[in-house]
Amino acid sequence: MTLLSAAFAVAVKDLRMFLRDRMGLLLGFLLPIVLVTAFGFIMKLVIPGGSGGMPRSTLWISDADGTEQSRELVEQLRQVSMLRIRPEADEDPLTADQMRAKIDDGEAHHGLVIEGGFGAALERGELPELVMLRDPGRVMEDQITRIGLAQAFMAVTHGNAWPHSLARILGKSGMDEQQVAMAEGFARSIQGLIQSFAMGSGDRTASGEKTASDAAPMSFDMSSFMEEMVPVRTEDLQPPERPKQLSYQLAQSVCGIMVMMVMFLLMACGATLIQERENGTLPRIMASAIPRSSLLLGKSMLGVTIGFVQLLILCAYGQIVFQVDMFRDIPTLLVISLSWTAAATSFGMLIASWAQTTKQAEGLSTLLILLMAAIGGCWFPVQVFDLPLVAQIVTRCSLAYWAMTAYQGMLWHQRPWFDSQILGSLGVLWGFAVAASLLAYRLFKLRYLKG
Repeated sequence: MTLLSAAFAVAVKDLRMFLRDRMGLLLGFLLPIVLVTAFGFIMKLVIPGGSGGMPRSTLWISDADGTEQSRELVEQLRQVSMLRIRPEADEDPLTADQMRAKIDDGEAHHGLVIEGGFGAALERGELPELVMLRDPGRVMEDQITRIGLAQAFMAVTHGNAWPHSLARILGKSGMDEQQVAMAEGFARSIQGLIQSFAMGSGDRTASGEKTASDAAPMSFDMSSFMEEMVPVRTEDLQPPERPKQLSYQLAQSVCGIMVMMVMFLLMACGATLIQERENGTLPRIMASAIPRSSLLLGKSMLGVTIGFVQLLILCAYGQIVFQVDMFRDIPTLLVISLSWTAAATSFGMLIASWAQTTKQAEGLSTLLILLMAAIGGCWFPVQVFDLPLVAQIVTRCSLAYWAMTAYQGMLWHQRPWFDSQILGSLGVLWGFAVAASLLAYRLFKLRYLKG
């Protein structure tokens, strides 16, 4: 037999073995299709250019002015596509103190207070100051909110506040009073002058020599230009226990990797059940003088132990490297970690009890883990997007979503394990753990203890 014919025979033999496992073959081709579908669905909803448009940020509003101008501002804000305004039109209005309480409790991250005198100031041609209550760690939402507010403010003032706003920005940027007055006076008619100030080009004499303004160009940040157009006084509210360097995105990233990697590790532990059956070790274990059901229980105990230890190691790493203060509330951390480990272990045992081959177990578990991680918020915070109702239901069908909600509640909102919101997430995790364990035991008896 020649080299080429021998290689061809080996390839044909391996192809037959590959095609023999129909379920493993199906999962192997199904995995990329499902992932492409999941990512395409989510990206279409939350990324600019998709049907969902820009990510929407929720902005709570307290209108203490109650004038026609303040109501128009609220209505203009409702029309901004990147904002979701609360309370809704048919809900009870909130006071500024009630909004502060919502931000303190983690139920809101931005609140706009329209104080009394807003409408009167606009009628006088002055700039009324607004108050923005915010959680400073929600950086992405803050940028979206301020851009949306600038858009609505310019619409409600019909451009009349432009000279005052421009003068305010240029004055804060370091321009002297004479130049500020010149820019304000000709703002509506001489846009070239405004652009020359923005670029720091300065003035020149008739001979072409640079003036003093060129020697020290003003500091001008174009990225914050639109945000500064609105006179807003910011009031930061955040739990005092939360590390000041911790952002929502950092907390989400650390928790997301923890949640996802534990699922992969515990699935590998569950797959040892199939491997022992395939290499002949399982019959010898069952022939020994031990209860057969103890095999599944023992592997579950091993999975919980390994997963729990891995979570604690990842928490320690996150605290040391990123200063996320994972061990601020040790009882809450232990309760959440134990709950998630139990749910993930029961998931691994369920897949191992159902699958007939290692390829089937690996294919199905990889498919489900990556899918749950994608729609559950492990890779990017789906909680910050204003998803349609159907998409919200889909995300809540993922185990990862409830684990992420619990960890974020502890880490970001500084809630203890007995808080009602965290208890709800823990209830879902333990409910799944019990149901999946019972189903795994039934499948284990049918597949492994039959006869």
